[in-house]
Amino acid sequence: MEFEIVSAGFEDGTELLALRTWLRDDPELRDVRVSVVEAEPVPGTMGGIIEALHVTLSDVAALTGIATSISTWLSTRPRSRTRTVRSGEHTGELSGTADAAEVRTAIELAGAVAGEAGEERP
Repeated sequence: MEFEIVSAGFEDGTELLALRTWLRDDPELRDVRVSVVEAEPVPGTMGGIIEALHVTLSDVAALTGIATSISTWLSTRPRSRTRTVRSGEHTGELSGTADAAEVRTAIELAGAVAGEAGEERP
């Protein structure tokens, strides 16, 4: 199952890089893959800006761990920011005060999880 996390208002990607580091340092998430998604470079610049984090979970069991880790990280950040979780055309919103259940719901709303069996949506 795969989804992306987008953080508006941080054009230089610093918040997403901080989240990537947080997730990589969490020993409970060793089977979770987190990579940077860069936007297309603007002509005249030396590269694209960080647009999102692409998260790949090995199975639905990892969903609880990633939701808990993201909600803990959110509690350390400015609460006025909204983050978006997306999978294809589906999205879910995260407030700055989202708890683990709300993060999990946002991931599910984004379409990363089709149902309780953890089947991926097309």
